[in-house]
Formats: sequence, structure tokens, C-alpha cells
Amino acid sequence: MSLAVAIQREAEVEPVHQSRVNSAATAVADSSICRIHPLADPRWEPFVQKHPRASIFHSSAWLKALSQTYGYETMAFTTSGSGADLDNAVVFCEVDSWLTGRRLVSLPFSDHCEPLAEPETAAAIVMRVIDQDLDQNNLRYVEIRPLNPIRLATQVPRTTVPKSFISKTLQT
Repeated sequence: MSLAVAIQREAEVEPVHQSRVNSAATAVADSSICRIHPLADPRWEPFVQKHPRASIFHSSAWLKALSQTYGYETMAFTTSGSGADLDNAVVFCEVDSWLTGRRLVSLPFSDHCEPLAEPETAAAIVMRVIDQDLDQNNLRYVEIRPLNPIRLATQVPRTTVPKSFISKTLQT
């Protein structure tokens, strides 16, 4: 059974700023979250090949197909710095649709896309991405499709948590 999680709002590494929300993992709370470009980062494919939760949907071939076919920008967020091996990552595509607006999806046209991180680290990465990217990049929502539930803690008002779908609307 797939779990859809959407948080909604009415080899280069780019640092992402510290989050206002301290989420589940204390170790991640004080570390930097970096944005990497999996199709350009030589660490991506070896990382995916060795990770026990990786699937075809994490592969460079799948990401390249999404990029070339639909024009989606692929990105991943990790606590691993540019000089280190990848220890974890949550991969997304930026989708811009006239119908649903700009959003991050992990991953479109994929049955599932498990975060490649321990649950606490994955939750911390996702919450920091949500906290930062929704506002900074004018995104309507962030959607992830993990096989297993991810516990997300947020201090954002008006957050709802139905059975298998999380919706977060920010007041503007």
C-alpha cells in the first residue's frame, strides 16, 4: 500500500537555510541540508545502487526520463556535504502546471518514492524543505509518496493530518 503525503500551501550543491521548525531528528536539526542535482552529481547513481530502499524510481535513468519527457527539474535534499559520500537523500521534481500550480513531487509518475534515509532523518529533511521551499520558491505544496509512513512534526498553523494524506495550508 502506498502512502501519499502532500503538504499544501493556498555535481553542484546549494545550501538550504536553517529551518524555523525543529523536526524529529535532533542530529539533523543542527546540520545543513543541501540541495543536489542527481543527474549532474556523480555520487547519485552509486548511492542509489547500494541503498536498500532504492527502487527504479530513484535511478538516474528514471530521473532523466522525467526531465527529458516533461521538462521537470530534478533535485534531492541531503545532509551530506559536497565533499562527502551521500548518506541520505530525498529526491523531488519541480512540477509547474497551469491546473495545480508549482510544487515539489517525490516523484511524479512513480508508484512510490521512498526517502533514502532513516525515518527520523527523512522527516527532518522533508520538514526543512517544506518550511523553506514553500515560501521561498512560491510553491503550492510538497508531495511525497513513501511506502512507509513518515511522522512529520510542524508548528505551522492550520495543518491537518488525515489517515494517509497530510495537507498544510499556510495563511498568506
